[in-house]
Amino acid sequence: MKEIEIIFKLLEKWHKFPKYQLERRLDIFFALYLPEILKKVPNINIEVTHNDISPEFPLKKNNSCSSTNVDYAIFSNENGKIKLYLLELKTDMNSIDNEQITYYKKAKEKGFSQILTDIIKVQRKSPQWKKYDNLLDYIEKNNYDIIRNTTSIGSQKRKNWEIVKENIIEEIEIIYLVPKEDERIRQYKIITFENVINIIKNNHDNISVEFCKILKELI
Repeated sequence: MKEIEIIFKLLEKWHKFPKYQLERRLDIFFALYLPEILKKVPNINIEVTHNDISPEFPLKKNNSCSSTNVDYAIFSNENGKIKLYLLELKTDMNSIDNEQITYYKKAKEKGFSQILTDIIKVQRKSPQWKKYDNLLDYIEKNNYDIIRNTTSIGSQKRKNWEIVKENIIEEIEIIYLVPKEDERIRQYKIITFENVINIIKNNHDNISVEFCKILKELI
């Protein structure tokens, strides 16, 4: 049996056990196909590359310097209109909860300038500030000079970030990538596992074949 088949056989078995976090193991496989999925699902239809995708994107919690994380943030430039998609992956419909749904609604209403301001606030307080610097570096280099680093060149210290252009992200969309449709999230864009299967089922490489098998089981 090939190694990739063993990996998916183990995932298929282990996800049925309590406390096993299947989403955390499958997210890299979803990321592999995300540009193709986002382009080919009719109600999404956006063109992005892997470089436009940021995993575990932080959203600051209210009155706190801690954050919750969106599975993927996706930046797109659609005919000069810059948009941010926040994509939440669920492999179990039971893990969808009203608190999280409301949280994403508030994030959409807040707007990207405030979300970015919140990330900078967390970066200034977090002991993991180097990782926040890496994220802000990514945003600076790939998203039209929204922010800049004012730290002196060559400094190894925590960087000092400031927003250059406010409201450059014209729209924030929430996407749920889930096993099947659900009324609780109907106000957001939805990609189902059946959508994913239909897009990659004609790929004949081992990863695609095995990935489709486990997605079918999760529906």
